Amino acid sequence: MKQRIFSLLLAGSLLVALAACGSSPAANGASGPVAGAGQTEPVVDETPVEITFPAAIFEGVEIKDLNAYAEENGFIKAAFNDDASLTITMTTTKHNQMLAAIKSNLDEQLSQIYSDHPYVKEITYDEELANIKITVDPELYKDIPANIVPMILESTIEQYQINAGKTPAYTFSTVDASTGQVLDSVSYPAS
Repeated sequence: MKQRIFSLLLAGSLLVALAACGSSPAANGASGPVAGAGQTEPVVDETPVEITFPAAIFEGVEIKDLNAYAEENGFIKAAFNDDASLTITMTTTKHNQMLAAIKSNLDEQLSQIYSDHPYVKEITYDEELANIKITVDPELYKDIPANIVPMILESTIEQYQINAGKTPAYTFSTVDASTGQVLDSVSYPAS
């Protein structure tokens, strides 16, 4: 049951991210060179990128017309595979916009975490979102029953990695801000 709920949440957030990427760059806050005096058009990379999303992500989600779905979201094409996974083909530019939108969502989540969880001093991550470091105030951290930050961020991280064409794998390390000592570490998949 927990896996099904997680799959539905991930599918929902994936569809939101894909839809957000379907809007124009100005509509979703993307900026770049603007044509005008002394400026050039933004570089658009039309090289196709194929991403296959596991069937579990779309379980319970119905897409009636794949051609319309692809067109509405600015994809080259979308097709269900024999194993019920979904392969989406898009331009490299579209793919980069999609990944940037997910990271922007992650940064918004981090701002909310800093506000809601004062024990968190800083959260850093690598380019692939494989290693996430949560730096905490040890005095405030010792009084919390459980660090829920990994649970808050895991669906966005998995969404990013799946959209990057990778199998989700990441580690959260909770680190003492004063000593640098690792207080806790959680990995997915569990080792």
